Amino acid sequence: MPTAEKYCFKPRTTMYHRFSEINEINESNKIKVRILRIWYAKQVYTRETPSLDLFLVDENENLLHATIDKYLIDNYI
Repeated sequence: MPTAEKYCFKPRTTMYHRFSEINEINESNKIKVRILRIWYAKQVYTRETPSLDLFLVDENENLLHATIDKYLIDNYI
């Protein structure tokens, strides 16, 4: 008779990388972060929004400043 363990679904685990483990060779880096601060950068004179800026923090409390260009903002927000 089959046991119940055979039919139990195991939770899918996703491997997340820390900021210190990210490299440009591997394009499939996944990170798990908290957004500490987010704001739209504005040009002083034209009031144009060239980018969206973020402070991100990972599980080891490493801080990273990220910038999303205005042409890519709609892809991430």
